[in-house]
Amino acid sequence: MIPIQHRDLEKFAQRHCKAVLSELQFISFQNWVEKIVPLKELKKEYLKQKKVSFDIVEGAKKDRLIRVLLNINKDNREVIESYHSLYKKENNRDSINFSIFLAENDMIIKKSNFKPNSQIDKINQELNNIGITQTLEEILLFPPSEIDDLALKIKKKNGKLPDLISLYSNFSLTNNECFGTLGTKYNAYQLVEDLNINVCPYCNRNFIKNLNKSGKRICEMDHFYPKSEYPFLGMSFYNLIPSCKTCNQTFKETKLVSVNPYSKIEEFSFGLKIENSRFYYDKDGFSIDYDKARKVLGESFTRFKIEELYDQHKDQILELIQKQVTYPDSYIDELFQKYEGTFFRNREDVIRHLSNGIMEEENFHLRPLSKLTHDIAKELGLLD
Repeated sequence: MIPIQHRDLEKFAQRHCKAVLSELQFISFQNWVEKIVPLKELKKEYLKQKKVSFDIVEGAKKDRLIRVLLNINKDNREVIESYHSLYKKENNRDSINFSIFLAENDMIIKKSNFKPNSQIDKINQELNNIGITQTLEEILLFPPSEIDDLALKIKKKNGKLPDLISLYSNFSLTNNECFGTLGTKYNAYQLVEDLNINVCPYCNRNFIKNLNKSGKRICEMDHFYPKSEYPFLGMSFYNLIPSCKTCNQTFKETKLVSVNPYSKIEEFSFGLKIENSRFYYDKDGFSIDYDKARKVLGESFTRFKIEELYDQHKDQILELIQKQVTYPDSYIDELFQKYEGTFFRNREDVIRHLSNGIMEEENFHLRPLSKLTHDIAKELGLLD
């Protein structure tokens, strides 16, 4: 297991929170529109086109929209027209910042019966009903330690919070590029891209990003505390763990594990045990020492079957052993001196080149098995 680290992690968490709240405000607007627009008129004008009511309001030409709103009071019509004007100007919802729309039309909205935060207020009330005094906004930003405390306190309480569950479903759709209506592309896949995580933090073995049958980009997102049992954490930033399909759906499923990758993980290292004199040409001549990893990771080590998986890659360790012999320090120094400033920034760059990609600690998230190969290379003296 490797930690999820990024210098802009807090910034990403704030953006995620704003996106969730903005999406809920947009849902409030959608629900309000569906209530005030006369369904009879909608059916008469548009159901022939087989469009749902809100899509009609979004996509209708302005003159037709006004005709539909003839029976609505003037204040409500102003709100709809203001949004529709912005929609037409920007051409698609993906580029609309709904928060700005609310701010720019504050006076109009106050005169109408539209309550932008009705959906948020509803969820806050549901949270209160199951004994949670914090607001949704606070819970969305809870760090791992506070998530642990809340999960322990409200463990498996009643209260399905369907709004948060459906919200996650929208967030996880990679073709939903307008989640949050913040004017920028945002969804689960985009978050993984921004975090710059290629490899699963649970196993550090499998890639996270993939393609589905139709060729669309997809990624796995695990709920550290399962949303089925802890729905109030369903959209909390530090409860959403980018992961591989094997760790998420096969090993972890809805079970709890001991270490959240967003938490500070105690230092540990994988080691090398020499079993016999054949270790430099035979995989059976050595074994991987998992003692420190097992002690630090606890249940996570067992749940994600780190030992069983890593033992399948002893061939990579054998290559490191052989390269330690075939590439002496003098050869590494010679390459570094010859290509310093062009190919190589430092001696570790030379070793990475010779050993097919040993990564520095801050880049463990970029390549599979990077921590394992780094720790063994360090023990062999390939790294300082």
